[in-house]
Amino acid sequence: MTRIVNQWRQALVAVLSIGLGAFAISQTNSMSELGRVFPTTASLIAISAGLGVLVQIILRPSADTVANEKIDHFRAGLFAATMLVWALSPDRFGFVPTSSMAVFAVAVITRREPMSKTSILVHAAAGVVLVLGFSLLLSEVLNVRLP
Repeated sequence: MTRIVNQWRQALVAVLSIGLGAFAISQTNSMSELGRVFPTTASLIAISAGLGVLVQIILRPSADTVANEKIDHFRAGLFAATMLVWALSPDRFGFVPTSSMAVFAVAVITRREPMSKTSILVHAAAGVVLVLGFSLLLSEVLNVRLP
């Protein structure tokens, strides 16, 4: 019985992933062609992952999708929400602030053990440096207009 409930939960998360990915793609219409590459790519990955889970449930209905590992749905949901907010926020708040916050949020969400204050500061600084370097590459070298 729990296996069936677990499969329904996985199917629900997969359908939500597909829906959120499609919604995020629909929101990129106002962006420039190069500016929508990253949100569209992240959305396509979410859609592909959701479709992969659905296909796996259909083809192997009695098999566990993840053996001997408990899935942390809360953290997976936080990660998906972070990616969605990141994809939809640069127009309002700017590329560098939203991307820096998204990089830091993903670092905190995906880390399993608690972070020390030093680790938090290093992750935040590294995220800002990474995003600044990436934005300079896009805007100066590739001439992509960033929000």
